[in-house]
Amino acid sequence: MSRKHILAALTWVMLCGQVALAQSDSSTESTESTEQDANPSSVLSEVQEEFREFVCSRAADFSDPNQISLIRLVTQRKFVDERFNQPVRQVIETAAKPDQWDIDRISRALELLPATTLKPADQVEILFRCYLRCSGKQDARLARELSHHLGRFPNQTSELVKQRMSEGDFQPKLLALLSIVGESSEDMLPLLMQFAKSQPAETATQALFEIDRLIRRVSDYKRRNGTMEEKRRLAAEDRDDKLIHYAERIFQRYDGNRDGKLDESEYSAMLMSPVAADANRDGIITVTEYAAWMATRQR
Repeated sequence: MSRKHILAALTWVMLCGQVALAQSDSSTESTESTEQDANPSSVLSEVQEEFREFVCSRAADFSDPNQISLIRLVTQRKFVDERFNQPVRQVIETAAKPDQWDIDRISRALELLPATTLKPADQVEILFRCYLRCSGKQDARLARELSHHLGRFPNQTSELVKQRMSEGDFQPKLLALLSIVGESSEDMLPLLMQFAKSQPAETATQALFEIDRLIRRVSDYKRRNGTMEEKRRLAAEDRDDKLIHYAERIFQRYDGNRDGKLDESEYSAMLMSPVAADANRDGIITVTEYAAWMATRQR
């Protein structure tokens, strides 16, 4: 082989090596790009989680000078975190003591309360105790805040009010909570009547006005509940009617002898066996049985 041919061959080998290297680099870049494209939200998710952790940790710190702004951020983002439980409970219970009364701290704790994972019964208990400690015009705003939060739990609140009344407690602050109507509100009426009859004329008259308002509130409460029950009943009936119509259409397709029932020879042709619909195990499936079976499968 001549020197000219050898040089040409070496040049060709070098060119092929450069092309292969370029293709390898391109493949590597493509793989890296593909991996990045496959996880486009990885950075976003990490930052979101870090953001949530940082906001919640600072919002739970009642010594943070910017806590109120952070609590509002928690509210806007609808964060819920069990880390709020202990500080919120401690602030409401401690700051509400006569020698440590701090309306500002209590207000911040109340704003953070919905973001805790405390059970409703626990929330009502600490709110109720704090509410009863409010006194005078200086606490009027705080009392309204506490009453607003208690209104989120009408059944638990009305039960606590009833218990206090059954123990003979009819202080004005307690009577103010009669506006929160729950399951136990109706049971308070006899207690209030008994109280009114045992009091001097002026106090008895005031109690009668409270009874009058509570009668109207309980009546409205029962009317609303009755309306909701009626709506649920009608919705159930409507669903049952639709299932009956659906069952009838199915029967028209498979009821060979047109007797309005399906026996094994007829329903065995169905894609999904309805044998479980045979409630009385008589080997025959009626339209009603089939509709009831369909209802159980939809739950």
